[in-house]
Amino acid sequence: MKKLFEKIKAFLDIIFFSLKLTVQASPKYFSFYILLSVFVIILPFAVIYVSSLLIDLLAGVSENSVRHEMIKSLAVLIVSLLFLNVMSKTVESIKLYLEGLYNEVITIKIKHQIMEKAAGIDLYCFDSHEFYDEINDASNNSTFIIQISFQVLDFIRYFVQFCIAFASLLFWNYILPFFLVISVIPSILMKNKQLESVYSFQREHMKDERKIYYIMNMALSREYAKDIRIYNLFPLLSSKIMNTWNHLYRSKKKITKKYTKILVAADILPEMTTIIILFLLGLSVIEGSGTIGDFNYYQGIIGQVIAGLYMITVSYTHLRAHETDQYL
Repeated sequence: MKKLFEKIKAFLDIIFFSLKLTVQASPKYFSFYILLSVFVIILPFAVIYVSSLLIDLLAGVSENSVRHEMIKSLAVLIVSLLFLNVMSKTVESIKLYLEGLYNEVITIKIKHQIMEKAAGIDLYCFDSHEFYDEINDASNNSTFIIQISFQVLDFIRYFVQFCIAFASLLFWNYILPFFLVISVIPSILMKNKQLESVYSFQREHMKDERKIYYIMNMALSREYAKDIRIYNLFPLLSSKIMNTWNHLYRSKKKITKKYTKILVAADILPEMTTIIILFLLGLSVIEGSGTIGDFNYYQGIIGQVIAGLYMITVSYTHLRAHETDQYL
C-alpha cells in the first residue's frame, strides 16, 4: 500500500510540475491550448449525437410524413454534421499549429531557467566537470520534459473525455457501464505490463544498443575506413552487430510473444460485454423504449469509453516510463 501511495504521489508530482511549467512558459498559449482541448473533447460527442438524430429522422420516414418538413430537417442535420466535421478538422489543425509554437516557447523557457540557475551559482562551480555534466544533462533532458508536458495535457484530456462518455452511459443503465469498465481492465493491465516489460528491457540493454550504434558509426566513419579495408575488419564488425542484434531481437520477441497470447484472450472480454450491451440496446428498440438513433448514439459512446480507457493507460505508462521525477 505504501508503494502504491508513493507511485500516486510521484505521478501527481509529474502532473503538477508539467502544468506549472506550461503555465509559466506562456499563460496565453496555455489558455488557448486548453480551449482547443475542450473543443476536441466535445466535438466527437456532438457528432455522435447529431448522427443519432439523423438516423432517427430517416427511420421515422413514412407515407404520412410531411415531405417539406422532413427535407428541411434533413438539410439542417446534414449541414450541422458537415459543420461539426469541418470544425473538428479545423480545431485539430489549429491545435497542431499552436502545439508547435507552444513547444518553442516551453523550450526557450527551460533554457532560460538553466541559464538563470547557472547565473546564481558560485564561480568555483565552473571549475568542476560535474557542473558541466549537470548542465549538459539538463539540456539533453529538456526535450523529454517538453514531451511529458504535452503528454500530461493529453492525459487530462483523455480522462475528461472518458468521464463524459461514462456518465452518458450511466444515463441509460446504472450497472452495465461498470461491467464494461471492469471487462476492459484485464486487457489494459496486460498492455501496461507489456509496455513496462519492453521499456524495462530496453533500459537494461542500453549498453548493447549503444554498442551496435558505436560499431555502425565506426564502419561509416572516414577515420576508420582505411583500417577496415586494409585489415578486412568488416566481417568482424558485421558479426558483432548481428550477434548483438539477434540476442536483443530474440529476447524482445520472447517478451512480446508471451504477452500477445494473454492479450488475445483478454481482448475478448470487452468485446463480449459490448455485444451484450448492444443486444440489450437492440431489444429496447424492438420493444419501443428506445430508438434506432439511441442505438447508434450509445454504440459511439461505448467506443469513446473503451478508447478513453486505453489512451489514459498508454499516456500514464509513457509518463511513468520517462521517470520524470528525477528532474523535479
